Amino acid sequence: MMPAGTPAAIVERLAAETEKAMGTAEVKQRMAAIGFQAQPRGTADFTAFLKTHREQFRQVIEENKLRVE
Repeated sequence: MMPAGTPAAIVERLAAETEKAMGTAEVKQRMAAIGFQAQPRGTADFTAFLKTHREQFRQVIEENKLRVE
């Protein structure tokens, strides 16, 4: 995630470098050690993923009348 308005070239470069790092054996091993399985995604796929999950959680919050105290 980056601040809104970050130039696309910077977003794409950071996404590519992050995906590259997450594909290394060392990072995979460290992630597995803490129970995390990396699932690198392109920026468009990740945006869609967040949008879907935001909507799912919105529904849960509304249905259960949850609020921040």
